[in-house]
Amino acid sequence: MDKKVLIYCRVSTQQQTTDRQKEELLKFAEDNHWNVEEEDIFIDVISGFKKGEFRPEYAKMLERVEYGDIDIILFSEFSRLARNATELLEQIKLFIDKGINLYFDKQKLWIRDSNKDVGSLILLHVLAVMSSYEIELFVERSLSGKITKVQAGHGGGDEHAYGYMHNENKQIVINPIESKIVTRIFEMYVGGYSSIQISEILNAEKVPAPYVRKLNEYKKNREAKGLEVKEYKFDTDNLKWRISTINRLMHNELYKGNRRITFYKPDPTNPLPLSERQDREIVYEYSEHVESLRIVSDELFQQAQDKLSKAHYNKNNAVRHENLLKHLMVCGECGANFSVGKSNETSKNYISGGRTYKCYGRVNRKDKPRTCTNGAELRQWKLDGLVLQLSIQMFAEINIQQTNILKIENLGKEIEELVQS
Repeated sequence: MDKKVLIYCRVSTQQQTTDRQKEELLKFAEDNHWNVEEEDIFIDVISGFKKGEFRPEYAKMLERVEYGDIDIILFSEFSRLARNATELLEQIKLFIDKGINLYFDKQKLWIRDSNKDVGSLILLHVLAVMSSYEIELFVERSLSGKITKVQAGHGGGDEHAYGYMHNENKQIVINPIESKIVTRIFEMYVGGYSSIQISEILNAEKVPAPYVRKLNEYKKNREAKGLEVKEYKFDTDNLKWRISTINRLMHNELYKGNRRITFYKPDPTNPLPLSERQDREIVYEYSEHVESLRIVSDELFQQAQDKLSKAHYNKNNAVRHENLLKHLMVCGECGANFSVGKSNETSKNYISGGRTYKCYGRVNRKDKPRTCTNGAELRQWKLDGLVLQLSIQMFAEINIQQTNILKIENLGKEIEELVQS
Protein backbone atom coordinates (compact mmCIF):
# COMPACT_ATOMS: atom_id res chain seq x y z
CA MET A 1 0.00 0.00 0.00
CA ASP A 2 2.83 2.42 0.78
CA LYS A 3 4.86 1.65 -2.36
CA LYS A 4 5.87 4.67 -4.48
CA VAL A 5 5.13 3.66 -8.09
CA LEU A 6 5.90 5.46 -11.36
CA ILE A 7 4.59 4.72 -14.86
CA TYR A 8 6.52 5.43 -18.07
CA CYS A 9 4.88 5.39 -21.53
CA ARG A 10 6.30 6.22 -24.95
CA VAL A 11 5.04 6.31 -28.54
CA SER A 12 7.09 7.05 -31.64
CA THR A 13 4.90 9.59 -33.50
CA GLN A 14 2.31 12.27 -32.84
CA GLN A 15 -0.23 10.10 -34.69
CA GLN A 16 -0.04 7.39 -32.02
CA THR A 17 -1.57 7.47 -28.54
CA THR A 18 -0.31 6.26 -25.19
CA ASP A 19 -3.83 5.72 -23.80
CA ARG A 20 -3.66 1.91 -24.08
CA GLN A 21 -0.27 1.71 -22.34
CA LYS A 22 -1.42 4.06 -19.60
CA GLU A 23 -4.73 2.26 -18.99
CA GLU A 24 -3.16 -1.20 -18.82
CA LEU A 25 -0.43 -0.13 -16.40
CA LEU A 26 -2.89 1.79 -14.21
CA LYS A 27 -5.07 -1.34 -14.09
CA PHE A 28 -2.05 -3.41 -13.02
CA ALA A 29 -1.24 -0.88 -10.29
CA GLU A 30 -4.86 -0.89 -9.09
CA ASP A 31 -4.91 -4.71 -8.93
CA ASN A 32 -1.86 -4.52 -6.66
CA HIS A 33 -3.45 -1.77 -4.53
CA TRP A 34 -0.87 0.86 -5.54
CA ASN A 35 -1.90 4.47 -5.82
CA VAL A 36 -0.42 6.25 -8.88
CA GLU A 37 -0.97 10.01 -9.09
CA GLU A 38 -1.08 11.87 -12.41
CA GLU A 39 2.25 13.50 -11.57
CA ASP A 40 3.75 10.01 -11.30
CA ILE A 41 2.97 9.21 -14.98
CA PHE A 42 5.59 10.20 -17.56
CA ILE A 43 4.71 10.16 -21.28
CA ASP A 44 7.08 10.81 -24.20
CA VAL A 45 6.06 11.15 -27.84
CA ILE A 46 9.39 10.61 -29.55
CA SER A 47 11.23 8.04 -31.66
CA GLY A 48 13.18 5.43 -29.74
CA PHE A 49 15.35 4.35 -32.67
CA LYS A 50 18.03 7.00 -32.09
CA LYS A 51 20.41 6.14 -29.30
CA GLY A 52 20.94 9.01 -26.92
CA GLU A 53 17.99 10.95 -28.26
CA PHE A 54 16.69 13.28 -25.57
CA ARG A 55 13.38 12.19 -24.02
CA PRO A 56 12.13 15.08 -21.87
CA GLU A 57 9.66 13.10 -19.73
CA TYR A 58 12.14 10.26 -19.25
CA ALA A 59 14.68 12.85 -18.07
CA LYS A 60 12.14 14.18 -15.55
CA MET A 61 11.57 10.65 -14.30
CA LEU A 62 15.30 10.17 -13.80
CA GLU A 63 15.33 13.36 -11.71
CA ARG A 64 12.62 11.85 -9.50
CA VAL A 65 14.67 8.67 -9.21
CA GLU A 66 17.62 10.68 -7.89
CA TYR A 67 15.56 11.65 -4.82
CA GLY A 68 15.66 8.00 -3.78
CA ASP A 69 11.98 7.63 -2.83
CA ILE A 70 10.87 5.44 -5.79
CA ASP A 71 10.14 1.75 -5.24
CA ILE A 72 8.69 0.53 -8.56
CA ILE A 73 8.55 1.68 -12.21
CA LEU A 74 6.04 0.12 -14.62
CA PHE A 75 6.66 -0.20 -18.39
CA SER A 76 4.40 -1.70 -21.04
CA GLU A 77 7.32 -3.56 -22.69
CA PHE A 78 11.10 -3.56 -23.16
CA SER A 79 10.99 -1.36 -26.29
CA ARG A 80 9.44 1.51 -24.30
CA LEU A 81 12.67 1.74 -22.29
CA ALA A 82 15.23 1.14 -25.05
CA ARG A 83 15.43 -0.16 -28.63
CA ASN A 84 18.46 -2.45 -28.46
CA ALA A 85 19.70 -5.04 -25.99
CA THR A 86 22.85 -3.20 -24.90
CA GLU A 87 21.10 0.07 -24.06
CA LEU A 88 18.21 -1.80 -22.41
CA LEU A 89 20.53 -3.67 -20.06
CA GLU A 90 22.38 -0.43 -19.25
CA GLN A 91 19.15 1.33 -18.30
CA ILE A 92 17.91 -1.62 -16.24
CA LYS A 93 21.21 -1.70 -14.32
CA LEU A 94 20.86 2.02 -13.62
CA PHE A 95 17.51 1.49 -11.86
CA ILE A 96 18.45 -1.76 -10.11
CA ASP A 97 21.59 -0.14 -8.65
CA LYS A 98 19.29 2.41 -7.01
CA GLY A 99 17.16 -0.34 -5.49
CA ILE A 100 14.17 0.19 -7.81
CA ASN A 101 12.09 -2.77 -9.02
CA LEU A 102 10.94 -2.80 -12.66
CA TYR A 103 7.92 -4.47 -14.25
CA PHE A 104 7.37 -5.03 -18.01
CA ASP A 105 3.73 -5.83 -18.74
CA LYS A 106 4.09 -7.45 -22.18
CA GLN A 107 6.82 -9.82 -20.99
CA LYS A 108 5.05 -10.27 -17.61
CA LEU A 109 8.48 -9.90 -16.08
CA TRP A 110 9.61 -8.48 -12.74
CA ILE A 111 13.22 -7.35 -12.43
CA ARG A 112 14.18 -6.92 -8.81
CA ASP A 113 17.38 -6.18 -6.98
CA SER A 114 17.09 -9.63 -5.41
CA ASN A 115 17.13 -11.33 -8.85
CA LYS A 116 20.89 -11.80 -8.93
CA ASP A 117 21.02 -15.55 -9.46
CA VAL A 118 22.57 -16.85 -12.69
CA GLY A 119 19.28 -18.16 -14.05
CA SER A 120 17.51 -14.79 -13.74
CA LEU A 121 20.42 -12.94 -15.31
CA ILE A 122 20.51 -15.34 -18.27
CA LEU A 123 16.74 -15.00 -18.76
CA LEU A 124 16.99 -11.20 -18.71
CA HIS A 125 19.76 -11.15 -21.33
CA VAL A 126 17.92 -13.62 -23.57
CA LEU A 127 14.69 -11.59 -23.41
CA ALA A 128 16.60 -8.37 -24.10
CA VAL A 129 18.20 -9.86 -27.23
CA MET A 130 14.85 -11.28 -28.38
CA SER A 131 13.17 -7.90 -27.90
CA SER A 132 15.88 -6.18 -29.96
CA TYR A 133 15.49 -8.84 -32.67
CA GLU A 134 11.70 -8.36 -32.71
CA ILE A 135 12.19 -4.65 -33.34
CA GLU A 136 14.59 -5.24 -36.25
CA LEU A 137 12.22 -7.87 -37.70
CA PHE A 138 9.30 -5.45 -37.40
CA VAL A 139 11.25 -2.75 -39.24
CA GLU A 140 12.21 -5.20 -42.01
CA ARG A 141 8.58 -6.29 -42.44
CA SER A 142 7.43 -2.67 -42.46
CA LEU A 143 9.89 -1.91 -45.26
CA SER A 144 8.68 -4.90 -47.26
CA GLY A 145 5.10 -3.68 -46.84
CA LYS A 146 6.04 -0.19 -48.03
CA ILE A 147 7.71 -1.57 -51.17
CA THR A 148 4.62 -3.66 -51.97
CA LYS A 149 2.37 -0.62 -51.54
CA VAL A 150 4.52 1.55 -53.80
CA GLN A 151 4.49 -1.12 -56.52
CA ALA A 152 0.69 -1.06 -56.34
CA GLY A 153 0.59 2.72 -56.79
CA HIS A 154 0.21 3.56 -53.11
CA GLY A 155 2.31 5.59 -50.66
CA GLY A 156 6.00 6.28 -51.01
CA GLY A 157 5.48 9.90 -50.01
CA ASP A 158 4.53 11.07 -53.51
CA GLU A 159 0.94 11.65 -52.41
CA HIS A 160 2.28 14.39 -50.12
CA ALA A 161 3.97 16.27 -52.98
CA TYR A 162 2.26 19.53 -53.87
CA GLY A 163 -0.16 18.89 -56.74
CA TYR A 164 -1.04 15.34 -55.68
CA MET A 165 -3.23 13.52 -53.19
CA HIS A 166 -4.55 9.99 -52.66
CA ASN A 167 -8.01 8.78 -53.64
CA GLU A 168 -10.44 6.62 -51.69
CA ASN A 169 -8.30 3.57 -52.56
CA LYS A 170 -5.19 5.28 -51.11
CA GLN A 171 -3.63 5.53 -54.58
CA ILE A 172 -1.74 8.65 -55.66
CA VAL A 173 -3.68 10.90 -58.05
CA ILE A 174 -3.44 14.49 -59.30
CA ASN A 175 -4.95 17.21 -57.12
CA PRO A 176 -7.07 19.24 -59.60
CA ILE A 177 -6.67 22.55 -57.74
CA GLU A 178 -2.99 22.39 -56.79
CA SER A 179 -1.93 21.00 -60.20
CA LYS A 180 -3.07 24.26 -61.84
CA ILE A 181 -0.77 26.20 -59.49
CA VAL A 182 2.12 23.85 -60.37
CA THR A 183 1.60 24.44 -64.11
CA ARG A 184 1.34 28.18 -63.53
CA ILE A 185 4.63 28.24 -61.57
CA PHE A 186 6.50 26.46 -64.37
CA GLU A 187 5.00 28.72 -67.04
CA MET A 188 5.76 31.89 -65.06
CA TYR A 189 9.36 30.85 -64.42
CA VAL A 190 10.03 29.90 -68.03
CA GLY A 191 8.23 33.10 -69.10
CA GLY A 192 10.77 35.30 -67.30
CA TYR A 193 9.60 35.59 -63.69
CA SER A 194 12.15 34.87 -60.95
CA SER A 195 11.55 32.58 -57.98
CA ILE A 196 11.33 35.65 -55.74
CA GLN A 197 8.69 37.26 -57.96
CA ILE A 198 6.65 34.05 -58.18
CA SER A 199 6.60 33.59 -54.40
CA GLU A 200 5.59 37.24 -53.90
CA ILE A 201 2.74 36.92 -56.44
CA LEU A 202 1.38 33.71 -54.87
CA ASN A 203 1.55 35.21 -51.38
CA ALA A 204 -0.15 38.42 -52.57
CA GLU A 205 -2.96 36.34 -54.09
CA LYS A 206 -3.19 34.37 -50.80
CA VAL A 207 -2.64 31.04 -52.54
CA PRO A 208 -2.26 28.43 -49.72
CA ALA A 209 1.36 27.34 -49.27
CA PRO A 210 2.18 23.64 -49.91
CA TYR A 211 2.36 22.66 -46.23
CA VAL A 212 -1.11 24.02 -45.45
CA ARG A 213 -2.99 21.01 -46.84
CA LYS A 214 -0.72 18.51 -45.07
CA LEU A 215 -1.05 20.46 -41.84
CA ASN A 216 -4.84 20.41 -42.08
CA GLU A 217 -4.77 16.67 -42.73
CA TYR A 218 -2.59 16.08 -39.66
CA LYS A 219 -4.96 18.15 -37.50
CA LYS A 220 -7.98 16.26 -38.84
CA ASN A 221 -6.35 12.87 -38.16
CA ARG A 222 -5.42 13.88 -34.63
CA GLU A 223 -8.95 15.06 -33.91
CA ALA A 224 -10.36 11.78 -35.25
CA LYS A 225 -8.07 9.84 -32.88
CA GLY A 226 -8.91 12.06 -29.95
CA LEU A 227 -5.35 13.36 -29.60
CA GLU A 228 -4.43 16.76 -28.19
CA VAL A 229 -3.66 19.65 -30.53
CA LYS A 230 0.01 19.56 -31.46
CA GLU A 231 2.10 22.67 -30.84
CA TYR A 232 4.41 23.76 -33.68
CA LYS A 233 7.52 25.94 -33.55
CA PHE A 234 6.27 28.04 -36.49
CA ASP A 235 3.16 30.14 -37.05
CA THR A 236 0.72 27.67 -38.61
CA ASP A 237 -1.73 30.46 -39.48
CA ASN A 238 0.79 32.45 -41.51
CA LEU A 239 2.54 29.97 -43.81
CA LYS A 240 4.05 31.59 -46.93
CA TRP A 241 5.44 30.52 -50.27
CA ARG A 242 9.25 30.66 -50.13
CA ILE A 243 11.91 30.84 -52.81
CA SER A 244 13.33 27.50 -51.72
CA THR A 245 9.84 25.97 -52.03
CA ILE A 246 9.50 27.22 -55.60
CA ASN A 247 12.94 25.94 -56.63
CA ARG A 248 12.48 22.56 -54.95
CA LEU A 249 9.08 22.15 -56.59
CA MET A 250 10.49 22.77 -60.09
CA HIS A 251 13.18 20.09 -59.61
CA ASN A 252 10.61 17.35 -58.90
CA GLU A 253 10.41 14.93 -61.86
CA LEU A 254 7.10 13.60 -60.54
CA TYR A 255 5.44 16.52 -62.35
CA LYS A 256 6.26 14.88 -65.68
CA GLY A 257 5.10 11.48 -64.43
CA ASN A 258 8.38 9.95 -63.25
CA ARG A 259 8.22 8.17 -59.89
CA ARG A 260 11.58 7.37 -58.30
CA ILE A 261 11.79 6.05 -54.75
CA THR A 262 14.86 4.50 -53.09
CA PHE A 263 14.48 2.17 -50.12
CA TYR A 264 17.46 1.71 -47.80
CA LYS A 265 18.16 -1.12 -45.41
CA PRO A 266 16.89 -0.03 -41.98
CA ASP A 267 19.39 0.24 -39.16
CA PRO A 268 17.59 0.89 -35.84
CA THR A 269 20.88 0.77 -33.91
CA ASN A 270 22.47 3.65 -35.85
CA PRO A 271 22.35 6.81 -33.66
CA LEU A 272 22.95 9.21 -36.58
CA PRO A 273 20.04 11.03 -38.28
CA LEU A 274 19.21 9.70 -41.76
CA SER A 275 20.59 12.86 -43.39
CA GLU A 276 24.05 12.24 -41.88
CA ARG A 277 24.41 8.53 -42.60
CA GLN A 278 27.00 7.51 -45.18
CA ASP A 279 27.03 4.52 -47.58
CA ARG A 280 23.54 3.32 -46.69
CA GLU A 281 22.74 -0.05 -48.23
CA ILE A 282 20.08 0.17 -50.96
CA VAL A 283 17.45 -2.56 -50.68
CA TYR A 284 15.20 -1.62 -53.58
CA GLU A 285 14.96 1.15 -56.19
CA TYR A 286 11.55 1.81 -57.63
CA SER A 287 11.40 3.70 -60.94
CA GLU A 288 8.37 3.98 -63.20
CA HIS A 289 6.78 6.45 -65.61
CA VAL A 290 3.08 6.97 -64.89
CA GLU A 291 1.54 9.14 -67.59
CA SER A 292 -1.64 9.65 -65.55
CA LEU A 293 0.45 11.57 -63.00
CA ARG A 294 1.88 14.05 -65.52
CA ILE A 295 1.18 17.72 -64.79
CA VAL A 296 3.70 19.49 -67.07
CA SER A 297 5.13 18.56 -70.46
CA ASP A 298 8.69 17.29 -70.92
CA GLU A 299 9.50 20.43 -72.92
CA LEU A 300 8.25 22.83 -70.22
CA PHE A 301 10.02 20.88 -67.48
CA GLN A 302 13.33 20.91 -69.39
CA GLN A 303 13.07 24.63 -70.11
CA ALA A 304 12.69 25.23 -66.38
CA GLN A 305 15.71 23.02 -65.62
CA ASP A 306 17.86 24.91 -68.14
CA LYS A 307 16.93 28.23 -66.57
CA LEU A 308 17.49 26.89 -63.03
CA SER A 309 20.96 25.62 -63.99
CA LYS A 310 21.86 28.97 -65.52
CA ALA A 311 20.58 30.87 -62.47
CA HIS A 312 22.54 28.57 -60.16
CA TYR A 313 25.72 29.19 -62.19
CA ASN A 314 25.23 32.94 -62.19
CA LYS A 315 24.71 32.99 -58.41
CA ASN A 316 27.75 30.87 -57.70
CA ASN A 317 30.43 33.50 -57.06
CA ALA A 318 33.03 30.77 -56.68
CA VAL A 319 32.49 29.98 -60.37
CA ARG A 320 32.06 33.52 -61.68
CA HIS A 321 34.91 35.00 -59.68
CA GLU A 322 38.10 33.52 -58.28
CA ASN A 323 37.79 33.82 -54.51
CA LEU A 324 41.04 33.05 -52.76
CA LEU A 325 39.90 33.14 -49.12
CA LYS A 326 36.06 33.01 -49.02
CA HIS A 327 35.82 29.33 -48.05
CA LEU A 328 38.45 29.78 -45.30
CA MET A 329 36.83 32.69 -43.43
CA VAL A 330 34.28 32.67 -40.60
CA CYS A 331 32.75 35.72 -38.90
CA GLY A 332 34.12 36.28 -35.40
CA GLU A 333 30.87 37.99 -34.31
CA CYS A 334 28.14 35.56 -35.39
CA GLY A 335 30.03 32.52 -36.73
CA ALA A 336 28.54 32.80 -40.23
CA ASN A 337 30.51 32.08 -43.40
CA PHE A 338 31.79 34.92 -45.57
CA SER A 339 30.29 35.92 -48.91
CA VAL A 340 31.81 37.92 -51.76
CA GLY A 341 30.03 40.78 -53.47
CA LYS A 342 29.95 44.47 -54.19
CA SER A 343 30.11 46.78 -51.20
CA ASN A 344 27.51 49.54 -51.05
CA GLU A 345 30.28 52.08 -50.52
CA THR A 346 32.51 50.96 -53.40
CA SER A 347 30.11 49.61 -56.03
CA LYS A 348 30.63 52.69 -58.22
CA ASN A 349 34.37 52.15 -58.16
CA TYR A 350 34.38 48.49 -59.20
CA ILE A 351 37.68 48.62 -61.17
CA SER A 352 39.65 49.91 -58.19
CA GLY A 353 38.40 47.19 -55.89
CA GLY A 354 34.62 47.31 -55.37
CA ARG A 355 34.32 43.60 -54.45
CA THR A 356 34.61 42.73 -50.77
CA TYR A 357 34.66 39.81 -48.38
CA LYS A 358 31.87 40.28 -45.85
CA CYS A 359 29.99 38.29 -43.23
CA TYR A 360 26.96 36.63 -44.84
CA GLY A 361 24.94 37.68 -41.80
CA ARG A 362 25.29 41.30 -42.98
CA VAL A 363 23.48 40.54 -46.24
CA ASN A 364 20.00 42.06 -46.20
CA ARG A 365 17.45 40.99 -48.84
CA LYS A 366 13.72 40.32 -48.96
CA ASP A 367 14.33 36.59 -48.71
CA LYS A 368 17.20 36.87 -46.22
CA PRO A 369 17.03 39.52 -43.47
CA ARG A 370 20.21 40.84 -41.84
CA THR A 371 21.28 38.85 -38.76
CA CYS A 372 24.72 40.35 -37.97
CA THR A 373 25.49 44.02 -37.31
CA ASN A 374 29.20 44.00 -36.40
CA GLY A 375 30.56 41.46 -38.88
CA ALA A 376 33.69 42.45 -40.78
CA GLU A 377 33.81 43.67 -44.40
CA LEU A 378 37.16 43.83 -46.18
CA ARG A 379 38.14 44.75 -49.70
CA GLN A 380 38.91 41.59 -51.61
CA TRP A 381 41.97 42.84 -53.50
CA LYS A 382 43.58 44.18 -50.33
CA LEU A 383 43.19 41.00 -48.29
CA ASP A 384 44.12 38.73 -51.21
CA GLY A 385 47.17 40.91 -51.90
CA LEU A 386 48.26 40.84 -48.27
CA VAL A 387 48.00 37.05 -48.11
CA LEU A 388 49.89 36.64 -51.38
CA GLN A 389 52.59 39.08 -50.24
CA LEU A 390 53.06 37.25 -46.94
CA SER A 391 53.09 33.91 -48.74
CA ILE A 392 55.77 35.10 -51.17
CA GLN A 393 57.78 36.51 -48.27
CA MET A 394 57.47 33.21 -46.37
CA PHE A 395 58.59 31.14 -49.36
CA ALA A 396 61.43 33.60 -50.04
CA GLU A 397 62.64 33.23 -46.45
CA ILE A 398 62.43 29.46 -46.74
CA ASN A 399 64.44 29.62 -49.98
CA ILE A 400 67.08 31.86 -48.38
CA GLN A 401 67.38 29.51 -45.39
CA GLN A 402 67.74 26.48 -47.65
CA THR A 403 70.35 28.31 -49.76
CA ASN A 404 72.34 29.31 -46.66
CA ILE A 405 72.19 25.78 -45.30
CA LEU A 406 73.47 24.45 -48.62
CA LYS A 407 76.29 26.99 -48.68
CA ILE A 408 77.32 26.08 -45.11
CA GLU A 409 77.34 22.38 -46.00
CA ASN A 410 79.52 23.04 -49.09
CA LEU A 411 81.93 25.19 -47.08
CA GLY A 412 82.13 22.48 -44.46
CA LYS A 413 83.03 19.92 -47.11
CA GLU A 414 85.72 22.24 -48.61
CA ILE A 415 87.27 22.84 -45.15
CA GLU A 416 87.28 19.12 -44.47
CA GLU A 417 89.00 18.40 -47.78
CA LEU A 418 91.64 21.09 -47.08
CA VAL A 419 92.37 19.65 -43.63
CA GLN A 420 92.77 16.15 -45.03
CA SER A 421 95.11 17.34 -47.78
